[in-house]
Amino acid sequence: MSHIPAPVQQQLQDLAFEVREVFGERGYRIEVALSVDPSFNESGNRSALVRSMVKDAIRTGASRWGVDFEDAAGGALDIRFDLGSRILVFRVKKAKRRADGTLQIITNTASSWGLMDEDRLVPEEQWVFAFVANDSNIEGLSVAPVLGVTQKIPGYFILGDETLLNGGVDAPRGFSSDNDDSLPGFEEDEDEGELGNLGPSL
Repeated sequence: MSHIPAPVQQQLQDLAFEVREVFGERGYRIEVALSVDPSFNESGNRSALVRSMVKDAIRTGASRWGVDFEDAAGGALDIRFDLGSRILVFRVKKAKRRADGTLQIITNTASSWGLMDEDRLVPEEQWVFAFVANDSNIEGLSVAPVLGVTQKIPGYFILGDETLLNGGVDAPRGFSSDNDDSLPGFEEDEDEGELGNLGPSL
């Protein structure tokens, strides 16, 4: 897995800055939305709202700075950089920190994403653009190459060296709460419909 060129690193930092700015200005609206009705506090709703706001911020920043992005199957969002001889694809994923400080990202073991396609004329390198969230706050943002997928259920990405974005403020904090996770073995991006309709935009 190759390194990230300096111009691409800068654009990723710009996108991370956009995410932090959006949550600094609008993150409180997640709590407002969840307080509209008691039923909105069901497990998974907060996670879905956080994920939606992260992706909206990335789309906004990418459009502003001319970064290519693609809404993929199952509600996933990919950030793409065409370098000519190779394409870097960063999939936006929610992550946790393990006790040893490494990233933990669940994936659907039935999905082929995260596995290198050797038959492509221009090879695509698959990375994650990971965000670590606590309640309605972003604790950290980083990128890491995807080296493979574990065969266990639930499946997890096997990641290479991590690069922290915007100062690396997501220092390891031990285990995260499991109270708001998707069910084990299911890909989060494939559960975009779990939130339902919260009514008018806030």
